Amino acid sequence: MAVSAEDVAYGLNIMVGHDERDSTSVKREVEDFTAPLNNSLKGLRIGLPEEFFKEGVDADVAQAVERAIQELEKLGAVRVPLTLPNTSLSVPVYYVLMGFAMGIEPMTTVI
Repeated sequence: MAVSAEDVAYGLNIMVGHDERDSTSVKREVEDFTAPLNNSLKGLRIGLPEEFFKEGVDADVAQAVERAIQELEKLGAVRVPLTLPNTSLSVPVYYVLMGFAMGIEPMTTVI
């Protein structure tokens, strides 16, 4: 996506804002993503959901994320435990919500 956080920040500055042709777009004040680039990371809390790093994650990806977190910790960030116990329900919930969004009634069982 980009070579540096600065590149990403400039890219986000270009992409953000309300889009009249997008019904999911929100009208709100646009922040400058380059503004906090030089802020200290001291005390920044980083939570990685443990469910995201269990089965199915490529070992190289997990190692790259771990190295990145270690670098952030060297700069003062703090890793905090985080769990999202209902993560396994995210795909089924997505399909139900998309059905409603498309005007399709969910299947029901009558007993």
